[in-house]
Amino acid sequence: MKKVININFQGQVIAIEETAYELLKQYIDSLKKYFSREEGGEEIVNDIENRIAELFGNRLKLGINCITDEDVQSIISSIGRPEDFDTEYQESVYAYGETPFEQFASTSEQPKSEPDGSERRQTLYRNANDKIIAGVCSGLAHYFKIDPVWMRIVFVVLFSVLFW
Repeated sequence: MKKVININFQGQVIAIEETAYELLKQYIDSLKKYFSREEGGEEIVNDIENRIAELFGNRLKLGINCITDEDVQSIISSIGRPEDFDTEYQESVYAYGETPFEQFASTSEQPKSEPDGSERRQTLYRNANDKIIAGVCSGLAHYFKIDPVWMRIVFVVLFSVLFW
């Protein structure tokens, strides 16, 4: 039977096992140490702590009595350890075999394909910057690679035909 303590984490009272608390404390200390060398590091750590508190709150809402070691481990693995941050960045920079300078100096407007030769799937999204009718027509126009004015005209015509 493990000892359970109540902590105040980011303004939330959380019941957590003592060993899980030590694990969480070590993780947050390693985050603070890692981000201390960056500008705005305290804010980054605070945002990560807020996310952890949100995840803890979600777990407790499910009816779990307290946060366990396994809960803390799963959250740490989903967010990632500070040691992994640099490696993930390096892997993404060199994904296509280019140096960082070559990657950003590339002038081709063709989208790069995935390393295995397959194309990326185009996503549909709402364009909030060019919003008339909540940016939906603009997002559809971007998806179909046409002018948003034409999509709005089609929308008005379809709306008037279908609802009159």
